[in-house]
Amino acid sequence: MLAEGTPTSRIVFSHVPGAVAAGDADPLKNGTQTGPPKWGGVRVVDSMNRENIFRYCSFINAQGTDPATSENFGSIGFIRSWGWADHLTFAGTHLRMCYGRNCKLTVTHCVFPNMFNFDPVLGRIENPIDDFIASADNRMEPLKVEFPTTDPEVLGANAPAFPNGLPFGGHWRVYYNDFYGNRGHQDVFDGDSGRWGQPGQFMLDCRFNHFHGLAGDEHIDLGGDAYIASNILENAKKDFWTNDTGYSNAISSGDKGDGTTIMVVRNVCFDLDHVINCKARTATIFEHNTVANLHADFNFVGQTVTQNVVCAPVNFYIPGDGLNPTVGDGAYMGFNLISNVPHLFSGPDANAAGNGITTKIEFFHNLLNQIADPVIGPNHPGGFFSGTYGPNEAGLPGFVDEAGKNYSLQAGSPARGTAPGGLDYG
Repeated sequence: MLAEGTPTSRIVFSHVPGAVAAGDADPLKNGTQTGPPKWGGVRVVDSMNRENIFRYCSFINAQGTDPATSENFGSIGFIRSWGWADHLTFAGTHLRMCYGRNCKLTVTHCVFPNMFNFDPVLGRIENPIDDFIASADNRMEPLKVEFPTTDPEVLGANAPAFPNGLPFGGHWRVYYNDFYGNRGHQDVFDGDSGRWGQPGQFMLDCRFNHFHGLAGDEHIDLGGDAYIASNILENAKKDFWTNDTGYSNAISSGDKGDGTTIMVVRNVCFDLDHVINCKARTATIFEHNTVANLHADFNFVGQTVTQNVVCAPVNFYIPGDGLNPTVGDGAYMGFNLISNVPHLFSGPDANAAGNGITTKIEFFHNLLNQIADPVIGPNHPGGFFSGTYGPNEAGLPGFVDEAGKNYSLQAGSPARGTAPGGLDYG
């Protein structure tokens, strides 16, 4: 399938123009019928021999069936197929926008709107929030890609072509997209991945994207190893509709458990509760990131959950998150620029289920400014300037314009060219 428009002549996949869906009254217009009907979207199934390309396309009111069924395959879905989604826009869906299943996929230059905001294409608020948050919980991710291992199509004689559910020798890339957030217990981008060094598998490569927020749950929810680089991640805070005891994070890992490592490098992260949440014995390599102006600790009061939220760049443990809260494995942090955060780590050295845990932490060559809490963890005596860790440096970051969200460095910044190798901090 080749559906290739141009910047000035887009291809539009839409409902029948002028049609109105029965039973879809607009509460902002005195209950009048204004909503066009949904249609099932486009599916590319079992098409792995050539790349299926959708470029400069707009999807309007393309929505999979009941969110509780396996047919929630997005406005555009690639199932056991090779696909490229480029310069796509979406409007009028309550559920997933771009979906992949056991696929090899590239997603570039797409715009994923916040489905709870006013929709300029439809001229209405598409999603009354309370009507959908509970009924479609965790099924409304704008971008969702997974690699199940139980589908009959990837078993038996087909198993060698799909090691651990991933197409042998494939790829999984997400570049230059704009994500405008989500609410409640809904990820903005939910992406599974493979594991480093395992034959035939590949990892998520996520670069150059802007995650604008809001993210009440996660901007990026990961299962497997991943490379998260050169993104802008902002505006993630646990919101009123998040009926869950987890935290809100720019990045969360843990769906594939022990041994998972997330590499987070050269990202700009601000206005967040946490940058990364390491769960279920997962770890992060966290280098050359700029982290600034994280939220102060706060008491969250939602629809059904009340919780103390401890904010930090890296989280390892959330007290009260389920009957058996999971614990992250560790973090290596180097060459980062970290400014105005309440803690460097939240939940390190957790005493989970009565067993004392010492989190693996390496913390070297970071430029630090306005860190409210000098303590790393109860089993890590001494602060980050104590000599136990480091060397680390103190200094003002010299951002160009924090108020204007410009976190590049001024000419005289102590972070410019002073990291090892003549690189910048952050």
